Amino acid sequence: MKKDYCLICNKYVDSIILEKENEYKDDIMDIKYISKIAICPHCGEELFNDQVVKYNQDKIVETYKLEYEIITKEEILEILKKYNIGKRPLSQLLGLGEITITRYLDGYVPTLKNSKILKSILYSPSDYYSILQMNKNNIKEVAFNKSEKATKEILDIESKDSTIEDAAKYIVNNAEITNLALQKILYYVQMFYIAIYKTHAFNSRCNAWEYGPVFGSVYYKYKKFGKNIIIDETPQNELNEDLKNTIDNVLKYFGCYTGLVLKSFTHQEDPWINAIKSENKIIEKSSLKEYGEKIIKKYNICKINEINKYSEYMFKQYINN
Repeated sequence: MKKDYCLICNKYVDSIILEKENEYKDDIMDIKYISKIAICPHCGEELFNDQVVKYNQDKIVETYKLEYEIITKEEILEILKKYNIGKRPLSQLLGLGEITITRYLDGYVPTLKNSKILKSILYSPSDYYSILQMNKNNIKEVAFNKSEKATKEILDIESKDSTIEDAAKYIVNNAEITNLALQKILYYVQMFYIAIYKTHAFNSRCNAWEYGPVFGSVYYKYKKFGKNIIIDETPQNELNEDLKNTIDNVLKYFGCYTGLVLKSFTHQEDPWINAIKSENKIIEKSSLKEYGEKIIKKYNICKINEINKYSEYMFKQYINN
């Protein structure tokens, strides 16, 4: 075993390795960690030990990563695969140095700021898509096209489901509604339609986002309106009577609440709660069916015009919380 040199005793000795609480601060980190020190067994002087130095350096990085939940190499690789984008284009897209992502994959530790950005796009395809569109000129066209295609598939943006397009237009033309509220109304339409009529109203995928359930194709179609009331004067096809009746009742009993109130409703419901924890963040139709059937059974809802029993209960929960 390698011995360490003690300047006080003027000889090589077998160090005693002890642990102590330590603190490390720099421009990036401010952490407390358990370090090791090498001690001379004769005089108690602290000694230089290259293995101890390396251990402490590794411990600082490990503690920093754990304490601040710094994104891992595996998570960065998942971003590249998920959005079909290269290391250099991703760096350019995020406004980082061209080889920043490469360095992170080679073992460099991401800053807290960059880690938060990367975690955001990992878990929120909508955040990534917004950055992709906003910074598209930062990367080559071929890289943009490949990544845009992959992200659109995840978000179901180019859904060919004309029914949800027509349903959204019908809702917009029959209510003063924002995009946030529109997404929740479509979610409840799908849920109650499946539960009562035993088939789905739309083929489109429902995603679990931070602010609740979202149908990607409709969301991005009306995204330009922001928090304002949506206006859509384009022609709309006729809806079948069951769907029209479902929308009318959902608008009547849920459309009276703001988008933020409806967001609060959905955040208490199993379909969103389970989906937001999942890897793909998709609210499956089977989940909507199961939860919808549970609602109509619990509140003894026999017809679509009785869903007020549930909306009134949810609003009472909202104001009491």
